[in-house]
Amino acid sequence: MDSQHNQPRYNEKRVCPRVETVNKVGYILLDKHMEKVGHGKGRTLNLSQKGTLLETRNPTFGCFVILVATDLKGKQLQVKGRLVNTRQSDTTGFYLTGVRFSGSREEYINAIVAFIKVYHNRKQLNQNNRLYSTPEKVYVTADNTFIITCPRCKKSKELDGSLLKGHMKVRIKCRCGNVWKNYLIREGS
Repeated sequence: MDSQHNQPRYNEKRVCPRVETVNKVGYILLDKHMEKVGHGKGRTLNLSQKGTLLETRNPTFGCFVILVATDLKGKQLQVKGRLVNTRQSDTTGFYLTGVRFSGSREEYINAIVAFIKVYHNRKQLNQNNRLYSTPEKVYVTADNTFIITCPRCKKSKELDGSLLKGHMKVRIKCRCGNVWKNYLIREGS
């Protein structure tokens, strides 16, 4: 088998390690004269000490970008960067843009810390909500089947319920990565 067919199309160019931080941001695109040429909404997928990976619905153009987000205290933060490259994702169809931070080191380090804090705070809240949410009731039919539907991606799957005796709380993980709980109830019990 040819090893070139298994290699990714995109060559990694980052030097610093990444931290996963999916954060919603607004962005302002600037040309080389620092004139506004566009704006929109997107999200950062990860951060490093020197930059971030920005995901947007439309391709980014221009030379520079200002990312705008809100920290945990509700204060607006801005971080400037230079657009390094843009490519379209093979899997999602969104555009991925490498951004190298510019400006003072203190400014972008403060922004990185704020992004990470917001991400982890939101992640913790989501986990707590999942832990304490009431599981949805799913009924096992007389032919020992039941259908589950992922709350995130909305895909459904019919499963075998023959091993179920009475009522049972189950933890389910979807292919999309979402995890949730259902309360299985045998019809007629």
